[in-house]
Amino acid sequence: MAAGTDVRSLAWATAGMCVTFTRGVGPEEVFVRYGADPRQARPLDAEEASQLLADDSDEGAVCLLRVGRLGDWTFCVEEDGAVGSWSEVLTQLSRGTESYSVLSTDGLEVFQ
Repeated sequence: MAAGTDVRSLAWATAGMCVTFTRGVGPEEVFVRYGADPRQARPLDAEEASQLLADDSDEGAVCLLRVGRLGDWTFCVEEDGAVGSWSEVLTQLSRGTESYSVLSTDGLEVFQ
């Protein structure tokens, strides 16, 4: 599933790939903690996700969140995004549980 959150005010964010892992919190709640509307979520394959990102030029910057589950963990992948590495988002994701963020962009790798 994927949901978009409008990040026009965050246009300065560095492009890259960010993956977060949150224990014991379902995909819909992860969307909420990111600040996205889970009602906008729908299954997308890689081609559909790429097309959605390509079509967003008229709407401003969009962060595409792709989530899934691995056992008790929910992961969220952002291609060309870094929102999951921001302290405010990590604070929300880890509320009452634990979260990890892996960011890789422009030769920089960060694990939080």
